[in-house]
Amino acid sequence: MTSPRAHTLDDVARACRVSKMTVSRALRQQRGVSPQLAERIRATAEKLGYHTNPALGSVMKALRQRRASDYRENLAFVWTHPGNRPLPLLVPWRDHARARAERLGYRLDEFFLRAPGMTTPRLRAILQARGIRGILFAPDTAPPLPHFSFDATGFAAVLLGSSLQNRGLARVQFDHLQLIHLALRQVRKAGYRRPALLLSPSIDGRTQGRLRAGYLVHSPAPATERFRLIYLGDLDDRVAIAAWLKAREADVAIYLEGDRRRFLDSAGLRVPQKIAFVSLNREPGMTHIAGVVQSAEALASTAVDMVAAQLQRHEFGRQSFVQKVMLEGEWVPGLTLPHRRLEHSPRE
Repeated sequence: MTSPRAHTLDDVARACRVSKMTVSRALRQQRGVSPQLAERIRATAEKLGYHTNPALGSVMKALRQRRASDYRENLAFVWTHPGNRPLPLLVPWRDHARARAERLGYRLDEFFLRAPGMTTPRLRAILQARGIRGILFAPDTAPPLPHFSFDATGFAAVLLGSSLQNRGLARVQFDHLQLIHLALRQVRKAGYRRPALLLSPSIDGRTQGRLRAGYLVHSPAPATERFRLIYLGDLDDRVAIAAWLKAREADVAIYLEGDRRRFLDSAGLRVPQKIAFVSLNREPGMTHIAGVVQSAEALASTAVDMVAAQLQRHEFGRQSFVQKVMLEGEWVPGLTLPHRRLEHSPRE
């Protein structure tokens, strides 16, 4: 003979025609339930023989307390460019940093170091008043080598990207030597021999010449031609770039940022029929483009991890032996770099 089924919270809720949450609150004597309804729910539960599980209640209470105690403290994401609006290019960095911070029990607040009326001493005072001890500094993408003055004494701080100049602070950035090496290796494998690297003075400064250096070492072009295949100028000058690429008989155009297909097409260099195209910063929306993915999530998450580690080690201010993390990129093939059939000289 089978034992009668034990009544559940659902049975009490149905009998009283209320929700399970209301029954749970009434039985735990929490607020939000009128005394008359709470008494009726308890009487119904007793009549049905329903009893709460003390062990389960203790477990749920412990979980609720753990969630509340997981919160550690707030971190600051500090924009260093002029203005008080985020740079669209770097918004994914902020968003991924916030997501990583929340997974580790932190909250991320954003501040604008060069907003109207803001000064470095004032920002320091604001952070200290809010009890914020960890800072992530986002770069300014406009100047070649922006130097920002911020007294990091008392703060755990990490610089994002390669452009910000502030000695003594930890940094996480992409490995530009690896990015260009990876791209040129794929260009060579696809059968191209005269790739051109196009940079603006700003980009060249922000990457501290690493892209140029990597190109000069790893380009499949003849050594005597490599300097001539590096363009350093205005990347929006369509006429000048078209003439420059044609004069050098370049077969691939390599850019660091942006989808340049329409720009090249308008200059009479249709991609990939007239010239192949490679991006060193292939973003998610750039479909069919061959290039290197620089993971914003990896960079931002690493930066948060570095700040959290500094806080745990009680390392504040400038450091004598600075930690620098270099992140590699990942190659993604695309239609803008089709494989060519290499021409071999006939055997003698």
